[in-house]
Amino acid sequence: MKVNLFPLPKISKEEMIKNNKEILKKLSPIVPRQAWSVRAPRIVEVESDLEKAVLKDFNQRPFFGVAERCKSITLAGIETLSMDRGIVIFEKLVADGFTKNLDLQLSARGRKTKFYFLTAKGRIKAQLLPATDSGRGGRSLQHRFIQNLIAKRLQDRNFNTTVEGDINGKKVDVKVIDPENNRKVSIEVMLSTENTEYMQAIKNLFAGYERVVIVCLDTKSLKLVQKNFSDNIDKNPDHRITICLLWHVMQCDFKEIYEYKNLVYEDNKKKGF
Repeated sequence: MKVNLFPLPKISKEEMIKNNKEILKKLSPIVPRQAWSVRAPRIVEVESDLEKAVLKDFNQRPFFGVAERCKSITLAGIETLSMDRGIVIFEKLVADGFTKNLDLQLSARGRKTKFYFLTAKGRIKAQLLPATDSGRGGRSLQHRFIQNLIAKRLQDRNFNTTVEGDINGKKVDVKVIDPENNRKVSIEVMLSTENTEYMQAIKNLFAGYERVVIVCLDTKSLKLVQKNFSDNIDKNPDHRITICLLWHVMQCDFKEIYEYKNLVYEDNKKKGF
């Protein structure tokens, strides 16, 4: 059968309307709905997988800085994690309540180092146990993180450390034993000053710790702790107590710190990372 496509026959407007009406009469007035299975784009799956990978990495390597972490996180299909993308993901996890961040001064010079750590909600998302937000006496996540940071740093220098360690039932933030002389040192981390630092230090000494090191995060906190000690120390000097900054513990000779003869430790060498 031969069909001539060209030229097309001329159809008037009226004929077109009439023909369309005839076609419409034969159609069902209701068009059945069809359910379509829509799959989320792969990029969404990758982002979700990447967030879980980041959460697990926070748990496994809590003391990595941002740049170091971005270089080492790997996921199928992603060779490297750029700093910009990494920070966006890290901050999104903070906004969603899965992590918290903390800026700490770890050296005499330079900028603070930003750390991220999991909340209980984040541990659940990453399928990690236990899912807890606090330690002894309702210690905050920030407090516990700094305890572990100090313990890890001193372990790397061959000190024996225990977070929430105790002697004769007296628990401290970090118990340290110097393997050279078996001296027992307690470390207390001060995130806020409550005028109880002196009594806490004395209790540690009575419990059997031979030295007490009180760690402050910044100079302002150190001066407040020093002021709280001044009245008692002036009346009854005790060279077994030292107040210092976090970066002192991170990079100075810890034995020099806990044996320091003055109340407030001063690093005359001003070491830098």
